[in-house]
Amino acid sequence: MNLGRLTFLTGIAALSSIALNSQAQAQTADVDFFGVIPSTCVVNSITGGTLTNIIDGTLNPFRLETDTVGNINVTCNSGVKFAVTGIENNGSDFTSKGFSNIDVITAKVEDSSNIEVATGNISPSAGTTNLNTPGALQASPITANDYGVKLSLQGNGDNTLPVGNYRIKVKVNLTPE
Repeated sequence: MNLGRLTFLTGIAALSSIALNSQAQAQTADVDFFGVIPSTCVVNSITGGTLTNIIDGTLNPFRLETDTVGNINVTCNSGVKFAVTGIENNGSDFTSKGFSNIDVITAKVEDSSNIEVATGNISPSAGTTNLNTPGALQASPITANDYGVKLSLQGNGDNTLPVGNYRIKVKVNLTPE
């Protein structure tokens, strides 16, 4: 009878040992996740502008000004800074003088309240540029906001601008922050 009890107790001790061993071997794992939502801007649409030499109702051969404002429609998940990074001849066709006879070309970017958010200019006649200066941070969120682009040109020498068809490209950089 002692042998039966001993066998029984040995069996219980072995099973307890197995149960305790499996609990002692239990492990835990912490799984960390990492992710980033980058600051982004999307240009939804771009509309070109037009120029006129009728300034305040009077024909003016010395200047061209914005007639129809160009437009950049933007959506950003963060704030954004604009900078005029280039003003280029984009296939202008002149019958008198040349692109280098233009004294100053100035481009401005304005928000929907007509507040300037970036500006830049070049002088084809002097070969100088004043570009790439970011404007003030435009606060987020920005959802399908319109930013107008305006352009003005001033003649050189005798102050008259070249006669012909003007095609000028304004490059605008958007930097999300």
